[in-house]
Amino acid sequence: MGALLFGGTLGTANAGVTVNSATVVLDVGGYDFTTGNVVTAMAGGLAYDSTTGGSLTLSPFTSTGFTLSANSAGGAAFWSVFEFNYTFTATSDMTAVLSGTTAAEGAVIVMLDTTSSTSSTTMFLRFDGDATAWTSGNLALVSGHSYSLAINPGFANGSTDTGTVLTLGLAPVPAPGAMVLLGAAGLVSSRRRRN
Repeated sequence: MGALLFGGTLGTANAGVTVNSATVVLDVGGYDFTTGNVVTAMAGGLAYDSTTGGSLTLSPFTSTGFTLSANSAGGAAFWSVFEFNYTFTATSDMTAVLSGTTAAEGAVIVMLDTTSSTSSTTMFLRFDGDATAWTSGNLALVSGHSYSLAINPGFANGSTDTGTVLTLGLAPVPAPGAMVLLGAAGLVSSRRRRN
């Protein structure tokens, strides 16, 4: 499988991730979006049932993250996430935030730090039965560390909810020198306003 690097061309300067693998299997009423190809998964896709109007829509994975959203067309369409997993490596220190608005029975969410060859560290886990609207808060991604983000790992799950199944938001962590420059710029700006 290929890999895409967010950095120079697609991402913010000095910030990004390299996606190493991706498996996405989405279903709405027997209509699927299925891929194990990194490039295809990162381009996004749609599972759509034209009879009911139900859909699962995966936005493109950019330097700021992605969103998987569900439309059950008034409860008429049952959608399922059979498998959804991205593995990636942080190429700089970043902050990740996971969030969603759909009920937990449709989407168990887990994010792991898989850097250690002997054991993974769970960074976030949203269990079946948790509240509908949720957020992980800020999760620190460390440059050079490997991560896995999965929905319903090892099993299929679904719902008739409409809303956001998962949003991954990514943001660079400014280098210490950049923070000093931002602070100095603020001081200069405030002095100009006073004069």
